[in-house]
Amino acid sequence: MISYERLFMEIEHYALKAKGAKDEQEIRELLSAIRALCDVALNSPRHATLAEHSQIFTTGGNHLPSSMKIDDEDANGDSIFDF
Repeated sequence: MISYERLFMEIEHYALKAKGAKDEQEIRELLSAIRALCDVALNSPRHATLAEHSQIFTTGGNHLPSSMKIDDEDANGDSIFDF
């Protein structure tokens, strides 16, 4: 996910290049790049804050279930292949 700050930096970069461009075709290309960056910002899902990201990772489903030993007369003991 791209941050708004990064998008603003890229937009400023292309705006400065467009201001210094002499050729109209180059200006139009740079303005199209700015439009594309704006479209990315406007059409992407809501940007989650850093706190929301950290909460997702700390409460995420990365917990492994506790393993229970199954008593089965056909089992071979503590093998990982015991079902």
